[in-house]
Formats: sequence, C-alpha cells, structure tokens
Amino acid sequence: MLPSLHTTVKQAAWVGESLGTIFSAYYGG
Repeated sequence: MLPSLHTTVKQAAWVGESLGTIFSAYYGG
C-alpha cells in the first residue's frame, strides 16, 4: 500500500470517528 494512500485512509478513519462522536453527542444525548 502506498504511504500516501495509507495516510489518507488513516485520516479518513479518524475523521469518521470524530464525526461519529459529534453525531452521538447531538442525536444520542
């Protein structure tokens, strides 16, 4: 796997977790 692609995937996963946390705070709280 290309380092750049690997970094992009990691960033996408991090953003996904962040959005999940935000949505949980808004809709789950």
